[in-house]
Amino acid sequence: MMPQRGTLARALVLLAALPVQAQHLLDPLDHMNVDASRSGIVDVVTTSATFLDGALVEQQEQLGFCHIGLVIPFTILTDTGRARCNCPFEDVFTGGMAAVHLAMDMLNKGDGSVVPEIEGLNERCPIRFTAESFDSTASAALTVQTVTDVLRRTTPEEREICAFLGATRSPVTLPMAILTSLANRPQLTPWSVSSQLDDRVTFPLLGRLITSELGLVVPFLLYLRQKNVNHLGVIIFNNSYGKAYVESLLQQAETHHPDLSVVVAEIPFAEGTDEDYESAVDTLVRSQFRWFIGLFGSARYYNPIMSIAVRKGIAGTGKHVWLFNSGAINILASSMTVEKGTDLHRATRGIGSFSSQNGRPGIPEFDKFTERWKQLANDEDLEYLTSQLPKYVEPDFEGPVVTFKSFDSDPSIFASTLFDETIMLGLAACAAAADSEDSISVDGKGMFQHIVSTTFHGATGNVTLDPSTGSRLPTTAIFRIGNAIEVPVNDTHVTYKVVDSDLFLNGEWVEEAPYIYNDGTANIPSDIPPPETNYHYIGTPMRAAGVAMAVFVALLSLGFAGWTIYNRNVHVVKASQPIFLLLLCLGTLTMGMAIVPLSIDDEIATEAGCDIACMAFPWLASIGFVLIFAALFSKTYRVYRIMNQPTYHRVILSAFDVMSPLLFLITLNVMVLALWTAVSPLEWDRQVTVRGMFGRPTESRGSCVSDKNTPFVVTLVVMDLGALVLASYQSYVARGIATEFAESDYIGKAVACMLLVSFVGVPTIFIVSDNPQAEFFLITCIIFVICTAVLLFLFVPKIMAARKGFDQTAAIRRSSINLGSLRDHTSTGWRGGQSQPGSQMWSRNRNVRFGLVEDVKVLVHESNNLLEDSGEGIAIFNTLDEYRRLSEEHQKLLENTQERKLKTKSF
Repeated sequence: MMPQRGTLARALVLLAALPVQAQHLLDPLDHMNVDASRSGIVDVVTTSATFLDGALVEQQEQLGFCHIGLVIPFTILTDTGRARCNCPFEDVFTGGMAAVHLAMDMLNKGDGSVVPEIEGLNERCPIRFTAESFDSTASAALTVQTVTDVLRRTTPEEREICAFLGATRSPVTLPMAILTSLANRPQLTPWSVSSQLDDRVTFPLLGRLITSELGLVVPFLLYLRQKNVNHLGVIIFNNSYGKAYVESLLQQAETHHPDLSVVVAEIPFAEGTDEDYESAVDTLVRSQFRWFIGLFGSARYYNPIMSIAVRKGIAGTGKHVWLFNSGAINILASSMTVEKGTDLHRATRGIGSFSSQNGRPGIPEFDKFTERWKQLANDEDLEYLTSQLPKYVEPDFEGPVVTFKSFDSDPSIFASTLFDETIMLGLAACAAAADSEDSISVDGKGMFQHIVSTTFHGATGNVTLDPSTGSRLPTTAIFRIGNAIEVPVNDTHVTYKVVDSDLFLNGEWVEEAPYIYNDGTANIPSDIPPPETNYHYIGTPMRAAGVAMAVFVALLSLGFAGWTIYNRNVHVVKASQPIFLLLLCLGTLTMGMAIVPLSIDDEIATEAGCDIACMAFPWLASIGFVLIFAALFSKTYRVYRIMNQPTYHRVILSAFDVMSPLLFLITLNVMVLALWTAVSPLEWDRQVTVRGMFGRPTESRGSCVSDKNTPFVVTLVVMDLGALVLASYQSYVARGIATEFAESDYIGKAVACMLLVSFVGVPTIFIVSDNPQAEFFLITCIIFVICTAVLLFLFVPKIMAARKGFDQTAAIRRSSINLGSLRDHTSTGWRGGQSQPGSQMWSRNRNVRFGLVEDVKVLVHESNNLLEDSGEGIAIFNTLDEYRRLSEEHQKLLENTQERKLKTKSF
């Protein structure tokens, strides 16, 4: 029968008053009756108590003792046998053992100064805790042998183990967990993260206060997502840990970071050579990724691999980020002193580590644990802790000792984890005992059920396990991103200080300090090279050339228009009718200005601006083309009308007659353009044409598009080019007609040039449509050639004629005669001879050469009120004699006019 709790409390007074060798740590079983019985997995002993009033009372009480086995690698195995590692890990493991004994002391005393949930536990629970340490040497075989021997203990002097803490590496923990589960002993591991240990069928009594690989990668994935890193290179050793990590990373990424792409580079485990390292680094180089994580942290692997990475251009560049999935890299970086400018120096600057923190300064429970843990640095406690280290049978082997150095710095995450795992075992054992019939018996399976259901606030934060796996829930663990900051040692060497840049607390990442990357800034590097996209812009040089052509056309148009206005009373200008010359200049100016909106793209303008430019181009090009064409067409149209007259009488063509084609074409063009603008206007659109290896666009093209633009484009092209063909035909028909200053010849050449350029250039536009620069240059050249050809063909001969002094009389003598002034002097000149069909007359004079008056059979002169207000008209002469006769009459008229002027002056 279990005594009443009040009696047990009085019995514990003696337990607390017993003399001990250590200031804080107790081993109550050393002072108890060794005649213990087994009740489940705990030893039950009988105690006696003495009241404080001095009266001796013989009263027997029962206490259950849970003897915890700590299995961690205090030493290592080498080719010559066991050896001390003489490395920072030795202090880590001895410090972990100290944390276990500190936790047991607080459980036994009910000290809730660190973990409030155990306050007064000694009064509520009849279970006390002791520990024994075993050296696993990180060897699976030796660990299995050790655990097997412990589970076979039979003598009363050898305490049986009720639960185990350990091991460290997953390959060691896996076989050990099978043994402990078969022996009905709960086991908590402080280090092993293999996802295989989540299998509740194979390892039904294994738990851990750390996350598994599946859970470990979740915070890391969330960190990458927060940093917008979607491409990650992973370099691992192809051992079970490395492969399991990658498998977990890929599996969890589907849920927590579905946009992540991963490239894995493997190195043969323990047998890797420089060639293997280089091959793995080459895999990362080919990926073109810029963020990497390495699953190694010792100098044996770090130095050669990172040196190769620097030479290959994926480390030390200021553009790449290297993280390591191990807190060991923090120890390595902190202990490094490297020469400036070396590969190792360039590689290490700005590296980071991702690791489980399991407690950190600033968390109240961890700070309290640290305070109590450091109090162990006294002679008595150090002597006691050293006595609790494993005993070795090898002769002359001096095992590790617990020294003051172990407590110089804050406790490691290994120590804080072991502390909380010991607390977890204590709370679960007490809960299991309370569920038993005798309130003291503890069963291994029942104890483990309480382990996975127990929660408390410990040194590592809010401790909660996943009942389905026995592993800690990632959202309750603490993780850190460590950042190696360069610290100068002298002018030539530096070392590194690792600071926490980000912490994972309560399920989210919190920035503690800016992360300083390899380039020395806090700017987050891109996870892949910046996209090298060819946008197929027109480009500044090509745009400048196009605008220069537009400016040249504008200056030429304005210049010739100004010349026309200035010389409007000069006969050569009057003979060509200034209104049509100005109309021609307006057309070339308008069409030339179409180059300006054509040169606009989204390199220099917004999308709205490009939309406006898209629709402005067809308006300017079409209207300009129509104005040019109409000015030329009006002149060829006159001659064509004359040639198709049935008689050779005077033909009167009014202004409306020659302007009607212009008005008709402009009206049609404006109607089509207006409908196009209203129904389906051109809009700027940029389409991706080629994508690269990362699915990003490497080539794109912007263009003016419209869903229903085809009917409008076809209508304009057919209508305008059709009119141009008609004008070309009329010019061909009138090719033998001599006009004043040979203007019809030059008009024909201009129209032919427009036709040739259009028929050659327009199809070529479709051929080069996949090259925006070529397309722009071709269209610009077509517009430029049409405008300049028309202007030069029409104006240069006139300017030359005007400079040579062609006056009105000389012009009439050379090529034609204005019959308007003779209207009152003769009427026979309009008839001349017998009428013949125009077609026959034309056929007979098909090969007449322009400018040779002796051979001329048909002469045309365009009248523009040169002598009198005679109205516009065109005179045709079907015989040379008639031309000579009328010319003589006209000459006499001029002489009479001159004689009258002289008489008037003398008078």
